[in-house]
Amino acid sequence: MLAVLVVFAVLFAVVAVSAAAFGRSRRFNEVDRFHRASRMTTEWARSGVTKPVLGDQHSPEEKRERTEA
Repeated sequence: MLAVLVVFAVLFAVVAVSAAAFGRSRRFNEVDRFHRASRMTTEWARSGVTKPVLGDQHSPEEKRERTEA
């Protein structure tokens, strides 16, 4: 009986530690965001990019609404 409780306690500890490790996501603070943006623009300048390379941020429905208006 004691062995079963010990096994459950160990399993619980492993699950708790892994949940804490995987549940924690990195959140950038303002300094990290500034340095990341600085690195990106430096890479663009070295590559000769004159406009930021960003993905399309509008859905097709929004494009349709803008062109119809």
